[in-house]
Amino acid sequence: MGVPGAWQASVARGEDAMLQNVVYGIRGMPPLGYCSACTEEDFRVLIRLMTGLPEGGAQAP
Repeated sequence: MGVPGAWQASVARGEDAMLQNVVYGIRGMPPLGYCSACTEEDFRVLIRLMTGLPEGGAQAP
């Protein structure tokens, strides 16, 4: 968070691809990040916060 270059490859794949990683887990991250109470919209807001993507998932300028 706060380092846009660190998210460049993920941002290139898009918000939907990042959401899939959150839902199913990736590498050491567990499915849903252990947050079974979180909604898809909760995860999308967190993805946007961490990556700097604007609402709607378009690439940040």
